[in-house]
Amino acid sequence: LLPVVVSGKIAYIQVKDINSNTKLLQLRSATERRKEADKKTVEKRVSVIYSGYASFINIDKDSSFSGDTNAGEIFYFSGGGLRGYSSDLNSNSTWRITLDYGTTLVQKNEFTILNLVGEYSYNIVQVSNYDLRLYGGLIAVPYTQYSYDDLFTVNGYGAGASFGAEMVFKILDGLGLHLDAGYSYTKLIFRLPSQTNINKYEPSFHGAKFSAGLSFAY
Repeated sequence: LLPVVVSGKIAYIQVKDINSNTKLLQLRSATERRKEADKKTVEKRVSVIYSGYASFINIDKDSSFSGDTNAGEIFYFSGGGLRGYSSDLNSNSTWRITLDYGTTLVQKNEFTILNLVGEYSYNIVQVSNYDLRLYGGLIAVPYTQYSYDDLFTVNGYGAGASFGAEMVFKILDGLGLHLDAGYSYTKLIFRLPSQTNINKYEPSFHGAKFSAGLSFAY
């Protein structure tokens, strides 16, 4: 027994009771530390997307083998792909990587583009089930193909940039709906066949791009 003073009187408590209380406090402290350690600081998502791109084309007249620069023509690319997200839950920042493709056919011109896009986004609105983000980034085009009528088909590459806004709706546990709209600029480079009398063909596309997708957290 251990004597203690309570209200001016001597009382006795068992030492084992002190040990039990100390162990209980230690257990609670360890549990709280475990909860902090298990708390997620990064959320990762993968999304399947449908994408569209309504763009104008710029071509130097000296580089137009057909004599037509397609000025004023709208090239509408449609396609899809995959997008990955990595969000820092302690801040408002998200990195996203997109791999998508798009195809278009205007008159005799057919383009297919494979894009690899890296973008940084920042949440300007963030509530429990909704985020509104602004983003910007760079586009790499490791592969693109251009066909003119039945005359030839050539492969090329390119680069560009993009910016815009994305809305994220967290509709179920782990499931999200993403709606995205922005502006994109891409310049492509092709080597044309000798019969065109033009060595290099460098069209550039600029215009509105949008996508819609479903994401899954993991």
